[in-house]
Amino acid sequence: MNDELIFVKTASGEDAVRDRTRLVQRNLRMVLILVDGLTKVSALKQKAGDPAMIETALAELERIGLIESTEARGSRQASAVTDALSVAAVHTEAPAAEAYEDFPTVDTVFEEIAPPASAVGAATVVPIDALPPPMTAYVRPAGAAEGWFTRMRKRWHQLREERAYEKAYGTPSAQEPIAPPKRRLGRRIRLVPIILFVLAAAVIFGVLRVVLYPYDEYRPAIEAHLARMLGDEVGVGNVSLVFAPIPTFTVDKVVVGRNADATAERISLVPNPGFIFGGQPIRAARVDGLQIRESAIANLGKWFLPGSMGEFQVDRIDVANLVVDLGWVKLRGLNGTLRPARSGVASFTGRLGEGDFEFEASPGSEGLAVSARAGQWVVPVNPPLPVAALDFSGTLAPGSLVVTKVEARLFDGLFSGKGVLAWDSSPRMSLDLTMKHVAAVKLLDALHAPTLISGELNGQLQYSTSAPSIRWLGPNAKATGNVTVARGSLKKIDLAGALKTSGQRSGPHRGGETGFEDLAGKFALEAGSVRIADVRLSSGLMLASGQAAVARDTGLIAGSAYVEMRGTARAPRAAMSIGGNAADPELRTAR
Repeated sequence: MNDELIFVKTASGEDAVRDRTRLVQRNLRMVLILVDGLTKVSALKQKAGDPAMIETALAELERIGLIESTEARGSRQASAVTDALSVAAVHTEAPAAEAYEDFPTVDTVFEEIAPPASAVGAATVVPIDALPPPMTAYVRPAGAAEGWFTRMRKRWHQLREERAYEKAYGTPSAQEPIAPPKRRLGRRIRLVPIILFVLAAAVIFGVLRVVLYPYDEYRPAIEAHLARMLGDEVGVGNVSLVFAPIPTFTVDKVVVGRNADATAERISLVPNPGFIFGGQPIRAARVDGLQIRESAIANLGKWFLPGSMGEFQVDRIDVANLVVDLGWVKLRGLNGTLRPARSGVASFTGRLGEGDFEFEASPGSEGLAVSARAGQWVVPVNPPLPVAALDFSGTLAPGSLVVTKVEARLFDGLFSGKGVLAWDSSPRMSLDLTMKHVAAVKLLDALHAPTLISGELNGQLQYSTSAPSIRWLGPNAKATGNVTVARGSLKKIDLAGALKTSGQRSGPHRGGETGFEDLAGKFALEAGSVRIADVRLSSGLMLASGQAAVARDTGLIAGSAYVEMRGTARAPRAAMSIGGNAADPELRTAR
């Protein structure tokens, strides 16, 4: 390409500069902007810094009709004038010959209009405004009829090409300002903002409707439905909707029965979103602060009978802070699950006291069948009883609890048995227990009795009281039975030492210890004393028998013993009295 050529924009080139969508290639657009009808090709190459790119872009712009050289424009304009004169000559009547004498010829007109050939590309350039517009058809920009999404997509592609070009060639040093395209007059209806506004208004209205809706108007219907489910009268204090942590319907201050046999602080119902597609209306339910009194035990069999729940069939109801009030004792802190299945089984799993306690209950014909299992649990009585393991079953009815089985690992041994607790017209409590390998020291310490005997305790024990209470060692409590102690000792009592010194000293004998292989007797715990009678003790060659009683409040001891050594007829033997107190017992030889 001749470096002396000068290019000028055509009408289509001017439109392409104003409308960015007409020419999206970054390099072509930049060269089109640089073309001004005054600058030579050599100057354009120097300005852009890439001669090869300038020549390629100029050739492409000239090919698509966006620019033309000043030489081509002059030739085109001369051809246009010649054509116009030829057309005029054809359609005009030929005048006389003398009429052409003073009229310029075509060659004269061309010479006046067209610049000399030596001036083309030099300093003499015909101004653009003096030239007639090119004979090109105007094409309406395609973007004017395109949607906003198409324009955004094209704009995004244009930005990508501009970034790629600037990365390869750098930012051009000078560009002419691009006038923004003229917008069409008139107002357009924009549907997107209107639709968004309508949707936002609908959402706000729906939220306000849900929040401010008077849910309390459903209280009579809820009371009737709960009454049908529980088979008793039900009163509800308040009905509301809670949004956190999840939307939940709450029913507060629920009272079951005329005498408030059962109460609940709150019942929470979590709706099931799939209900509109035919699912269950309630996804989950929870009862907080449930308290069941003794008077409600007889009616528990009516709760959740088959068909009573209707469409609100829930397989699981979580129960928190359950309290069972039997009058003389309250079982607190039970947390578990109520399963209103077709069989009517209600099961609870939770914690009671200071250990793990599993509790199960199911209504039956004679009452509420209960069973419990525990490990490392403290029985909530006074004084507390820490059990390593517990297995319990029985039947709870109004005014009584029949214990059909109880096994407890207690005091390093095993207690097993059965019994009954009654607190209605004739209050009583009786348990028949079997003891195996029980630590005598720990048992006597729990009974608040003097720990004068150590060893493994076995035997039968009957516990009874006429006033059931959590104070199992109350003034009315009694415990009797036959006991044996293996491989133990008498603390602070030395029978062999007292027998040896019986003829040498007249004062009492204190201190010491008597070990034995076997000890058997009858044990009795009463309100004021602990007694052991018909005692038989075997320690090597020594045999002893006797009885003793210890006052529980003062610790005074009163008893007697007969001690003898086996082996020969002349072996020593003596009758002794036991006195003093549990802290310092004393032996005296009877005369």
